[in-house]
Amino acid sequence: MRFFSNSVLLQFAILLAFSLLSAANLVNVNAIRDIDLKALVTREKTRLVALNSGNVDQSEYIFLVPDNVKSRLSILSAIDIKSSDPLLVNKLGYNKERKADEYSVRFAAPLKPNEKVSIKIEATFTRKFEAYPEEISLDDDAYYKYSRNIYLESLYKTKKQKTVLTLPNSVTLSHSDKPSPVAIKNNELTYGPYLDKDISETAVISVIFHDTVAHSRFTSSKRVVTLSHFSNTLSVADDYVLVNDSPRITDYDKSKVYINAFLKKTKNSLIGLNTAIPFDAHNIFYTDRNGNVSTSVISDIPKKSGRSSFKILQINPRYSIMGGWKYGFNAGYYSKLSNFLRYDSNTGVYNLKIDFMGLYMDIGSDYYELVVVLPEGATDIKTIIPFDVDSETFSTVYKHLDFFGRKQVLIKKKNVSTELSTPII
Repeated sequence: MRFFSNSVLLQFAILLAFSLLSAANLVNVNAIRDIDLKALVTREKTRLVALNSGNVDQSEYIFLVPDNVKSRLSILSAIDIKSSDPLLVNKLGYNKERKADEYSVRFAAPLKPNEKVSIKIEATFTRKFEAYPEEISLDDDAYYKYSRNIYLESLYKTKKQKTVLTLPNSVTLSHSDKPSPVAIKNNELTYGPYLDKDISETAVISVIFHDTVAHSRFTSSKRVVTLSHFSNTLSVADDYVLVNDSPRITDYDKSKVYINAFLKKTKNSLIGLNTAIPFDAHNIFYTDRNGNVSTSVISDIPKKSGRSSFKILQINPRYSIMGGWKYGFNAGYYSKLSNFLRYDSNTGVYNLKIDFMGLYMDIGSDYYELVVVLPEGATDIKTIIPFDVDSETFSTVYKHLDFFGRKQVLIKKKNVSTELSTPII
């Protein structure tokens, strides 16, 4: 038992020493971080020039996602800037000393001593800023507060770095003017460049900015996709709970809201949202908790847009969704199964290709479920999902007139953004 314990400690010490050696051998020659605050989710793009200052080849770059933002991380990806080729990204674990999750970004080729490589790491976060103040009057403008450590969280020494915040517009209530230099031009706020900052050094900045768009998100969302060989149909049923994270209204007046809507002076409220549906979609429905909503509209996408295979379902709630309000609704349609299902005669396998989630503008979801109900008799089920999910389970369900039941796939994921609206098989 003592030998086993000593062996484990020795292995741990070797791994720790290797990690520290790897960190010592890489240097961030230059780091430019672009943070986009214009949308309903936050997108960060970090461009890095990394130098191998050691004597051995380096195969990966360790990227940190700190505690204060990791709970809202939706997706993390990376590319080689020179070739634009995607790089393999894997989550390694938790770094207690740095209080951050570690992600490995694998270089396209081992980085030799004294060589440099340029990579871009993109991270999307849901809901990273809050209403400021939390309550306002009906006619007041809405402001939002965003805060973060302006220095790059990294295991490696950084020679030069700067961060650029892109705001929805040029209207700001206030912003941190230190650490200098700080520059603002139109809707861009630039911090840096900063030289030779220690990896443990931090400086939290804040910016309070104005936005006219209602800051909405889905607290929960679920999509059920059902396949039928008999009728050659694929049915989609969505169930969403939407919340408006704009400041709460302290003096709500229904008549004034309707007057503002008529005069097109509505502020901080959600009056509608759009989603793309297949061009042949039929039996389209949109309901809320009170029943059918007749204010929805379907419009075709112009052919010159290059996306004539879709049309737009315009979802218009029966009332404006004010700050702090929740709104639950259901939407769905039927489409031809042959648009999504292909049969491979060489392998005898059916391949189903569907989007992981519906695209409701740029609204993210705290919690998402995808349920795929396959035809009766389906076996040997495999899925190909180009990103990590929280769980994937298989079960058997019984529909009308079923004898043996149908296989059902249930996929769950937290912090879903529109970047994940990609095909899965």
